[in-house]
Amino acid sequence: MDAERWARVEALFERLLAYPPEQREALLLQAVPDDPALRAEVTALLRAEGQAGGFISGAVGAAAAQLEPEAPGAPLLQPGERVGPFRVVAELGRGGMGSVHLAERDDAEYTAKVAIKVIRGGGGGGDSVRRFRAERQILAGLDHPNVARLLDGGTTVEGLPWLALEYVDGLPIDVWCDRRRLSVDQRIDLFLEVSAAVEYAHGKLVVHRDLKPGNVLVTEEGVPKLLDFGIAKLLDPDGDDPNRTATHLRMMTPAYASPEQVRGEAVTTATDVYALGLLLYELLSGRPAQRVTSSDQWEVQRAVCEREPDRPATVLTEEVAQARSTNSSHLSRALSGDLDHILEMALRKEPERRYPSVAAFAADLRRYREGRPVLARGSSLGYRTGKFVRRNATGVMAAAVIAVLFLGTVAFYTTRLAGERNRARAEAARATEVAGFLADLFRQANPDVAPGPPATARDLLDRGAERIAVDLQENPDLRAEMLQVIGVAYQSLGEPLPSLPLLEEAVELRRRSGDPEPLWSALDALAVLYWYLGRQNEAEAMHREALALAGAAMPGDPFSRATSLNNLGKVLQDVGRFEEAGPLYDSALVLFREAHGDIHPSVATALSNQAQIAEFLEGYPTGEPLIREALAVTRQLPEAERLNEDVFLANLAVNLISQRRLEEAESALVEAVALARNRFGNGSPRVAEKLLDLGLLSARRGDPAAAEGHLREALPILATARGERHPDIAYSLSDLASIVDRQGRAAEADSLHREAVALSREVLATDDPYLARALNEYGIFLFRNGRAAAAVPVLSEAFQVATRTLPEGQRFPAQIQGTLGQALLAAGRRGEGIQALETALPVLRDAYGEEDPRVVAALQALSGAGVSIPPPGPPGS
Repeated sequence: MDAERWARVEALFERLLAYPPEQREALLLQAVPDDPALRAEVTALLRAEGQAGGFISGAVGAAAAQLEPEAPGAPLLQPGERVGPFRVVAELGRGGMGSVHLAERDDAEYTAKVAIKVIRGGGGGGDSVRRFRAERQILAGLDHPNVARLLDGGTTVEGLPWLALEYVDGLPIDVWCDRRRLSVDQRIDLFLEVSAAVEYAHGKLVVHRDLKPGNVLVTEEGVPKLLDFGIAKLLDPDGDDPNRTATHLRMMTPAYASPEQVRGEAVTTATDVYALGLLLYELLSGRPAQRVTSSDQWEVQRAVCEREPDRPATVLTEEVAQARSTNSSHLSRALSGDLDHILEMALRKEPERRYPSVAAFAADLRRYREGRPVLARGSSLGYRTGKFVRRNATGVMAAAVIAVLFLGTVAFYTTRLAGERNRARAEAARATEVAGFLADLFRQANPDVAPGPPATARDLLDRGAERIAVDLQENPDLRAEMLQVIGVAYQSLGEPLPSLPLLEEAVELRRRSGDPEPLWSALDALAVLYWYLGRQNEAEAMHREALALAGAAMPGDPFSRATSLNNLGKVLQDVGRFEEAGPLYDSALVLFREAHGDIHPSVATALSNQAQIAEFLEGYPTGEPLIREALAVTRQLPEAERLNEDVFLANLAVNLISQRRLEEAESALVEAVALARNRFGNGSPRVAEKLLDLGLLSARRGDPAAAEGHLREALPILATARGERHPDIAYSLSDLASIVDRQGRAAEADSLHREAVALSREVLATDDPYLARALNEYGIFLFRNGRAAAAVPVLSEAFQVATRTLPEGQRFPAQIQGTLGQALLAAGRRGEGIQALETALPVLRDAYGEEDPRVVAALQALSGAGVSIPPPGPPGS
């Protein structure tokens, strides 16, 4: 059979596969009434296809390729062969059109790796060659950061057309996301970058036509690159493309094909909208939307054109959920609402009912990410109202804070001042003024009253602050109360900086009034803000003033005294004064229970704080039952009072990580992240704190790339919420530096460590244990990278700071001393090194046990120095 006749057999065979088997014989007779031999060839193929379960249709393309002059089994280019200015290194892969090779620039211009694509079949005018040349023309017109660029092109000495593309060293987008355990929102953000590239191509009149995970690679830096426009074709705006519906040119991957591609209809931008819907479905749910299990054309048509994809929430597994940093119940809820509708609209079988463009698809996803109503859900009043409330969850929380403070004020004065008629009347009048102020503020957020975009929670607070500055000059008591209410509400939004001048003014106004209860409340609120901003000295002084006031002027109020004790303990804990913080937490817990019983949010908070002190002073196993008790108390509270549940879960996870119980830790942490995202939003520092813990867990699991991703997501959130010069930023930079170092990027790690140390020196006291930590982490880095002499002074300073700060016999100074001893030995200072190791070893043995890596490293260092090591004594000796 010659090539021309085989082409006719192939075309008839492929065309008939699109019809049910019972119709094929009649259709074949109509198409070929006068060539029984040809009909017999096609019938034999169709019969064999049915018997082989679809195998032959997959092999037809390969059989046709055998008719090309070059046998497909032989590489088209050999290693070392020169193609244009490039030299071939290795074959990367091959397909129906030709093959792809890794090559390097081989001239004096510059050095670069490229992917060379070459077509088999010589320089003749076959369809495949024309497609190849069309691809070269298309790519030459595309210049976008998320599209693999065309660098060069030409023909080989044998006349084979070739083009050189940007070499992308990356992973398929689904694999990349799963390895880094990206959340649903992170996957959407990455997908939006891909969408922007497709939208750009559409603007150049190019449809990709083969969008699938394997054609979207993501680099190590997280940049998605769109590959392989080999089956794309320029749109013909005049509609005069004679091959628009030619079925023999339909090159596609069935599981990622659109209904119009399978039916051989016109391919438009709607085809890529559908393919992007398939891609997003798989990124979110972990499985393909279209299950094509046979290459039989009729089966493909039914799978693609008739069967609706399962709703993504119904196909989830726990493994899939964990790869998205959540659990299956939370993931199911996330995919059951707006996202389900967005995917349904993108994957409609009729092109005209899908999103009208990729831009419209992407815009709806951005609306989802911003918590605004999406077009795919319609525009009912109930739906839009619900979205407004959810989008402003923190604003609703702020309103709740305002309402609670207002009602609490009214209740306090109603009870306490019932016998003081004149003052009670004054307070009633003030309560009316507060209510009127708030009512007018919320009225301004009503779109029916104030035209324009709906007010956000931040807008509402900004307007309130402006109103206070203008309207309440003549009423200092009401002004102070509203300054504090708005200031605390700013903090609840994760916006602490705007609240600072408001709370500072509120304290000054309360000092002038001389009333102890509101002064205590304002002092406590400002001290908590100082602590949050890392201004620990000011926070300590103000909490001590509030504590003295609660004891002297408010003796009948155990809750205020307990709150001051607890908050002062938190400040002292954060500066490493653990021995002082512990008794404060103990006293606070007694008073909280006296005021509210055993089941109350304040009781859970005090228990959690006790746990952190116990962990540091006595070890993580001692702290675990206290954290679990805090969590148990919280879970007996009403849902609205469980706002610290994510914190306690994260604390439990960190405790379990330190005990090397990683599976239990992961379960707790996944739940904590989901709770924080749902309750506080993705931009909340509460979420950032959990991401840092996820980074710790990933590092312990030996996945530094995932750990780095979590930390790099968390750091900008923390910097926005707390300021770029905050102790938490320094702490996290140290962790990031260690993770970067594990990936072999020593120069970058060195820079990050230096930044962490410099920031710690700037924002921490000279005797702060967290300064010692930053120095210790940098010293460890220097020692492990063969720079022992440089490590010695850094570790020596860390040891001095930790020794000044912490009680004698603590584990942390011993850890530093153990590393310092090893560095001294490596630097040739044998006597000092042995002395440091022998001093640290008993503390390390007692704290961690004989098999701990820190103990093993110290023993090995001493043994290498020729020192005889006595066996450990009894525990605690």
